[in-house]
Amino acid sequence: MLKLVEQPLQKRMANVCAVASAHAGKVDAEARFPFETLAALKQERLLGVLVPQDLGGAGSGLDEVADICRMLGQACASSGMIYAMHMIKLHNLVVGGAASPWHRGLMERVAREQLLIGSAT
Repeated sequence: MLKLVEQPLQKRMANVCAVASAHAGKVDAEARFPFETLAALKQERLLGVLVPQDLGGAGSGLDEVADICRMLGQACASSGMIYAMHMIKLHNLVVGGAASPWHRGLMERVAREQLLIGSAT
């Protein structure tokens, strides 16, 4: 079976940034959620990059995540903030949930299904 080789994170985020940039004006003007960016993030499998590799994620570090958050924020501020907030909540899950089977299952779902984590705080 042929295994697909993923592109580096920065290249995949550059693809997302092209989409985010194309829609940033409308997102701001209409004060709406950047649905197009979220679809691109899912397509490039960038919502679970902090999830450990043994749970299906990329196991990326905060330095890589900060770099791709910066890239996205420069393309579309709204998209960058949403992605950064998702990564903050995901980091909390990764750090605090490693010993919990339920939390590990949630991390697997985030990586597999490319779920966006929100916060009501």
